[in-house]
This record gives sequence, structure tokens and C-alpha cells, in this order.
Amino acid sequence: MFERDIDNIFASARNMLGDTYLPIIRRLLIEGVDLAGAEELQALDKSTIATLAERELQKLTLEERRKIIRMQKENISSEEILKQVDTRFLSIDLAREQLANAQITNEQNSAIGRTTSIVIGVILLIATGVIVVFSGRLFYILPVIGLGLIIKGLTTQRAAYED
Repeated sequence: MFERDIDNIFASARNMLGDTYLPIIRRLLIEGVDLAGAEELQALDKSTIATLAERELQKLTLEERRKIIRMQKENISSEEILKQVDTRFLSIDLAREQLANAQITNEQNSAIGRTTSIVIGVILLIATGVIVVFSGRLFYILPVIGLGLIIKGLTTQRAAYED
């Protein structure tokens, strides 16, 4: 128990340092200043700076990802979105991947995509009924897939990093 208490104290101290230094680290990251040589952070050791910087980089990356989704919802072209991505926090490759995934999600959420899922699900249910009537056998996988497609068609999916 004693070791765990010490770990909790260190975590609490790191959080308190984070409350004080995270805004400074954020500003320095945005300005592109080297954190190791920053005067404002001289009171911190390198491992604490690295931990706090990593936490802040994750937040900045998340903000970039959310910015991509927001701009896509505003019907801004993919090329324009990629121009506005801050590559210090999110690479172009990851931004392209996110755009592709968001476009796939938008297509699935479109009326045509959802209607197609519902129609295929109903066709599978009807096919199951026909097979049962004419052969007397029930293939359980067909109605399960059909119901799954109907449910998929009735629900919408959220894009990753969508608010």
C-alpha cells in the first residue's frame, strides 16, 4: 500500500504542475519553441516536461482531427482542408486517412446508403421465408444478417472525433 500511496502523490503533484505549466507548454508548442531550452520551464525536470508535452500534443492532435471533421461538415474541399491542417500536430497521411474514413461514414449515413441496407435486409428476410416454405429448412444466418442490415440502415454512425 505504501508504494501505491507514493505513486498517487506523484500523480497528484504532476497534475498540479500540469495545471500551472500546461498553458505555457501549449503556447510554446504552438509557437514552435524548443521546450528543453525554454526559460519558463526551467523549474521542471526533463521527464516532467516530456510527460506534460506529450499530454498537450495529444490535445492539439485531437483539436486538429476535430477541425477536419468540422470543415468537412461545412462542405470545404478535401484539398483546402489538407492545406489548413497543422502538420506539427497531425501528419498529412493521418489527415488523409481521417478524411477518407469520414467520407465513408458520410456515405453510409446518406439516405441512399441507409435505404440500401434496409432493402437488402428485407430481401434477406423474404429469402429466408421463401427457403423455409419450399425446403422446410431454416438457415439461421440469413435472418440474422437481414436484421443486422435493417438495424444498420435505421441507425446513423458518428464520424471519429466528431463532437
